Amino acid sequence: MAIPEQLLRVAQQVKEGGHPEFPVREILSWFGAKRRGGQKVLEIKEAFDEVGVTTDPDFEEVYIGAPVTFDRRDASQTAVIAPEGVMSAAGVGQVELNAVVRRGLAHRISRLKAAGREPVSVTPDSSLEKAVTIMMANDFSQLPVMQSPRELKGLISWKSIGKRLALHHPCAVVRDCMDGARELSEEASLFEAVEIIAAEDCVLIRRKDNTIRGPITAYDISFQYQELAKPFLLIGQIENQLRFLISMKFSKEDLAAAKDPADPGREISDPNDLTFGEYVRLLQADDGWAKLDIPLHRGEFVRLLDKIREVRNDVMHFNPDPMPMEDYNTLEKFARFLDELA
Repeated sequence: MAIPEQLLRVAQQVKEGGHPEFPVREILSWFGAKRRGGQKVLEIKEAFDEVGVTTDPDFEEVYIGAPVTFDRRDASQTAVIAPEGVMSAAGVGQVELNAVVRRGLAHRISRLKAAGREPVSVTPDSSLEKAVTIMMANDFSQLPVMQSPRELKGLISWKSIGKRLALHHPCAVVRDCMDGARELSEEASLFEAVEIIAAEDCVLIRRKDNTIRGPITAYDISFQYQELAKPFLLIGQIENQLRFLISMKFSKEDLAAAKDPADPGREISDPNDLTFGEYVRLLQADDGWAKLDIPLHRGEFVRLLDKIREVRNDVMHFNPDPMPMEDYNTLEKFARFLDELA
């Protein structure tokens, strides 16, 4: 396996006692990746094992823009083993299921940007005026009440303040107006957090070193779901537009001719039965392009279509990392382009 030059330099710094720090996104770029797919994670983990380094926290478990620190890999740490059916970077499949791959496929709450955010907080003895000022100045709905980075006492919010004032309770300091706070381990799933936030408005994250991060609110969850859902919606729009164009110009026999030769048993009745790659095959052929009969440059159109195919394949791996903005732009522009052809 070829080890990136950047990682070799990092390994040398670690060997000399250093602890270099890099954002996860930059580490991925050393390996020609933009997101943490299962196969790419295996490749990176094997490279780390090869040069004897690891990261703290694990580069797979944090937000893609968060920094991680390199350190010497403990000899007791097991090397990466690929699960059955998944090929390691060395090309060897293993039967033993590895937690690395399971983590890579999970929508962990630790992958949210907010899960790595050091909270703005107040102490129980802070004045109510201080808490209100911080909340108003930052447009916060709530503040964690903390005695130290590891000691979470509760949560103060507009709701908790209003409730006390409505009942004419004294509210001189934060402890007079705070409620209990819900927390989750950083290893919890995103779906577990959704249920808590629906009931409690927010949740705090307890990291492995016992420090508190967050809070994670309904805004953070909705933003994450938008990032996950939008590519699927755009791809669906593009595929529907392509099917409409193709259905108007091609016969059942034309469509069947574009079928992948490696899949002879599959029946093709209409454009819905074709894969995206078969759309490309259909339209890049001379007779296919002639039948489509649109006054555009075939090579450029097919190049764009093939780029959409690549982005689509990445999206369909259900990677929880946010899609690169350039890929969003590619999908949005092509969807608008097809709208103009309809």
